[in-house]
Amino acid sequence: MGDVIIPGEVLDEFLRSLHSKLAAEMQEFRARLAAREAVLRAQVEVAAERKLREVEDQIERRARAFEAKQEARQLALEGEIEQKLSAAEEQIKIKRRAAEDEIECKRREAEDEIARLRRLERLRQTAAAERGEWPQ
Repeated sequence: MGDVIIPGEVLDEFLRSLHSKLAAEMQEFRARLAAREAVLRAQVEVAAERKLREVEDQIERRARAFEAKQEARQLALEGEIEQKLSAAEEQIKIKRRAAEDEIECKRREAEDEIARLRRLERLRQTAAAERGEWPQ
């Protein structure tokens, strides 16, 4: 076959038409690419926000758990302190009763001793009177 000769004007028109179609397709491709990029950016942003919320929720749950654990420890310590305080108060009551009992016992002993000494004094005075001595 022989060479096909295309007139310059037809070739120029064809190339202009091809160029305009190519430019239109490139513009359409860029628009689709920009739209896909916008969708992907939005998806990434949504995923990042979701992950951030999950992390914040996890931190909040851990903080609440820690606070609950601290409260439980504090309540346990307060209970232990109350128990020790109650035991100390009971020991104080026991020691106070023992001291009061000891004081009462010594008071009775002192009263008994005073009564004994008075009886002896009366006996001494009676004996002195029987001997004819004056009481001193």
